[in-house]
Amino acid sequence: MRHRLLIISVYILLAMLTTSAVAADLITGLGNPPVTTQSPYANGFGEDAFLHEDDESRTVDVRSVFPDGIRFGGTLHRTMYINSNGNVTFEQASLDWLPQQIQANAPLPRIAPFFADIDTRNSFFVTSPGGTSKGSNLIYWDLDSVKNIITITWDDVGYYSQNSSKVNAFQLRLIRIGNDGEFDIEFRYEAIGWTSADSQQGVNGFGGIIARAGYTASDTQNFYELPQSGKQGSLSTLTLEPAGIDLANDGGMLDLAQLTNCGIPGVFVFQIRRPVVAITPNGAYTNANPILFTFSFDSAVTGFTAADLSVTNGTLGTLTTITAGLVYQMPITPTADGNVVITVAAGGANNLSGNGNLMTSATAISDQTPPTVVTITPTGLSEVNTADVPFVVTFSEPMINLVAADFTSSNGSPLSLSGTGTTWTVTIRSAGDGALNLTLPMASCTDRAGNTLAADGTASVTVDATGPSVTVTHSPTAALTNSLAPVTFTIDFSSVVTDFVAGDIAVSNGTAGAFTVVSGTSYTQVVTPTTDGLVTLTVPASVALDSDGLGNYAGSKSLTLDRLAPTVTIAPTGAVISTDGVFTFTFSEPMTGLDAADFTITNGSIGTPTLVPGTTATYRATITASGAGNVGISVNAGAGLTDRAGNPLAGAATATVTFTAGLASLAISTTATEPTIAATIPVTFTFAATAAGFTASDVAISNGTPGTLVDAGGGVFTMAVTPSAGGLVTIAVAAGACTVGAVGNESASLTVNHLPSGPVATFTVAPTNGAYPGQAMWVTITFNEDVTGLTDLELVIPTGLVTMFSSIDARTYQALVTINPRPNNAGTLSLAAGVASGANLRPSQEASIDLMAPYIAPVVPTPGGERTCGLGSGLALLLLWLVAGLTAGPRFARRRE
Repeated sequence: MRHRLLIISVYILLAMLTTSAVAADLITGLGNPPVTTQSPYANGFGEDAFLHEDDESRTVDVRSVFPDGIRFGGTLHRTMYINSNGNVTFEQASLDWLPQQIQANAPLPRIAPFFADIDTRNSFFVTSPGGTSKGSNLIYWDLDSVKNIITITWDDVGYYSQNSSKVNAFQLRLIRIGNDGEFDIEFRYEAIGWTSADSQQGVNGFGGIIARAGYTASDTQNFYELPQSGKQGSLSTLTLEPAGIDLANDGGMLDLAQLTNCGIPGVFVFQIRRPVVAITPNGAYTNANPILFTFSFDSAVTGFTAADLSVTNGTLGTLTTITAGLVYQMPITPTADGNVVITVAAGGANNLSGNGNLMTSATAISDQTPPTVVTITPTGLSEVNTADVPFVVTFSEPMINLVAADFTSSNGSPLSLSGTGTTWTVTIRSAGDGALNLTLPMASCTDRAGNTLAADGTASVTVDATGPSVTVTHSPTAALTNSLAPVTFTIDFSSVVTDFVAGDIAVSNGTAGAFTVVSGTSYTQVVTPTTDGLVTLTVPASVALDSDGLGNYAGSKSLTLDRLAPTVTIAPTGAVISTDGVFTFTFSEPMTGLDAADFTITNGSIGTPTLVPGTTATYRATITASGAGNVGISVNAGAGLTDRAGNPLAGAATATVTFTAGLASLAISTTATEPTIAATIPVTFTFAATAAGFTASDVAISNGTPGTLVDAGGGVFTMAVTPSAGGLVTIAVAAGACTVGAVGNESASLTVNHLPSGPVATFTVAPTNGAYPGQAMWVTITFNEDVTGLTDLELVIPTGLVTMFSSIDARTYQALVTINPRPNNAGTLSLAAGVASGANLRPSQEASIDLMAPYIAPVVPTPGGERTCGLGSGLALLLLWLVAGLTAGPRFARRRE
């Protein structure tokens, strides 16, 4: 008994040594306990099991998992035979106990995870270490119709004769793929402890005739055997992973739990499929002759020849092997244009599992005929009245690679292209009125087969898309007026129009009077201004038609009514002077005609008043006292002094200064040239003699910050003043701020204009909401100071014209600007930097304005003079024009219906 236990212990140790730590667990949780249970029972391997027996087989109907059968070796098998000796067969059971080489001409289709003489009759059970095996020494099977898997489990089985001191645990799984009997074979090895039976020249499970693994379709050509078949493996070197041994190539059956062909140790997967062939080209158009077809199989095949191919509308060429068993090519010469259909017959090519391919077809559309342009419409028309002309192009067959840029035009450019197949629409934007010739070059596009056009496609039309423009002027021509007298506006169309009546005109801030038809192109409208501000006359778009039925573009003109009298302030007031002083006169608006005669000075005289450089209405003049006492200063409200609208000063402005002969004189000066752009203003204070007690706190500064007061000696002091902002900077010293000899100083001041940048232009336009292509509009350019050097050449609009340029005064200019009559033109009017010069030769700044108005739908009168909009009054039309002008896009009038 003790001897027997020792032998058992040695067997268990050997079994442990022959089991790798890296292995695949057996799949459990399968089926229900079998009826033929023997103790111990390993629950979870299936619904049925063999008895503890030797050389037995079980017949299994596979249709619960494979409804049409298992396709193996080109045949659908509805029945499978599970053989106890580590394999399954088809067609009949196999009780072979001697492992046979798995080869092409095997007697039966066989799938063998471990083909050996397995014997489960021993009641002494050994459980292999690790994993999920149960040590039952039984064979189970499970048919899972939900997961579509058949699983056969050899759970810790022994070998002949009735030896279970060493055991093997492995599974065979047949996994259904699709519904055509195709499947995957999975060999799963958890533990391999022996390789041969003692009856087969082996000793204690090793040596002799060694087990085999693989599958064969038994069709003389399709089979596969694992490289480890028939080889002992690692145990022959007494180590699981012997140094220097490549188990994948030199190992044996004992190493299967460590090896894999799918990345999982102990698992081998083989796909049993019908070979699938992909044929190219398929469904494509081609002008090739011959057409080269490629046949690509998804797995290696044998037996594929030209005899497996047939063709319609073509002649077969020679089949060429590109990659043996996988890729083939054949040229086929089309008989005529149309479908060339190539077919691979079913079953002509077999893969390693013995399954033949399904019948497969592909179609290439042969097209060797160049396409043509059948029609382009419109063509030859005498006139179209839109700048964007759509052309419908019809081809003889569907075209590809067609883009808008393929079309060329003598008087325009492609805007958009739409369409598919044989019919396309290209829209050409004309550059101007006149002949518009369209060409589609023959090499520009192709049909689906790659054939280019047989000839150019051409078309031509005449474009007249420009409605009449409107220019509005007024008399008197002055842009400013202080009179409520009626103003006559003249409305000039660029061509003869019809249906233009007084009700079409909109007037703001004025009352419309007499309307006169001067000619078919010229009309006048009298307007009486109402209140101060802009008085504007507007001709809305499309209220009149030219001879082509095109509606007019809008036009407008304004003048300013100004009846407000200007005012003036004098600084400093209350000053104390000993001889003379510089005084500043600031008017509320620019003035005309200002000279010394406009001033009344008592007890003194005034020099010539001059405009402070860089300002619009600020003057300075020197006043000299005649004797001691008060000096009176008055700006007269005479008729000679008016604003630009002609309004005289609102009333006399006065100031009083005190002349004291005993005060010491003080002069405040600067070397800065006005207007100054420097960061600081150098200021010099010059007293009549040495001054005592003069400090920085005695200097009053507006719009600036004082620097350090420096005593230069001899009554001269200096200071750098930093301007706070652009504009006038005033530096003043009050009388008596210090002592000069025995007396105090007189008061004095200095005003310097600080403008850190050059003149800035602003724009005002009429109409105020912008212009449309083809429309003329007035543009007023106003600088913030007097400028020189501005001409009409400096006003730039890339797609327009500048005319009637004039100077209203030294800082106000006006011009009539017309935008070219095409939609989407760039309507930006610009002034480059430096086109004009301000005071001190400072260059003007860059300025621009977008003159383009938003899109407005044209209002086209109907025959008889009635408007389709149904609005009769000029005010209603103005509101319609202003509201519609909020819509974006170009505007073009239509022909009258």
